Amino acid sequence: MSTTLEDFRAGYTKLLNACWEDPAALDAAKADPGSALASAGLEAPAGSTVHIKEPVDDSGSLEDQLAAWNAGGDIALYVPSKQPSFDMDDSELEGVSGGGVTVACCSCCPCCSCT
Repeated sequence: MSTTLEDFRAGYTKLLNACWEDPAALDAAKADPGSALASAGLEAPAGSTVHIKEPVDDSGSLEDQLAAWNAGGDIALYVPSKQPSFDMDDSELEGVSGGGVTVACCSCCPCCSCT
């Protein structure tokens, strides 16, 4: 039976967070992937061998991970040793939060002031 994207994402995220919160958890996951995955709510496909690896490039997208998971066999599950940083400067934050964006009225409802 295939694991859904939602179920895989939930378990994979739980594993990632555990590894990022405690570096010893990454070492434990590498030593015993089955236990680490079970505690995250994931059970490897029957007959599969899972290896926890740290990515060295852009390998291991979520879709690639799910496809490998559902294919079974020898599975390399990528777990970065640290959480990626999403630091933004003020101008980047302003664009994300909608700052500086002019919103034109397009509904002309009774509460609109464009009429």
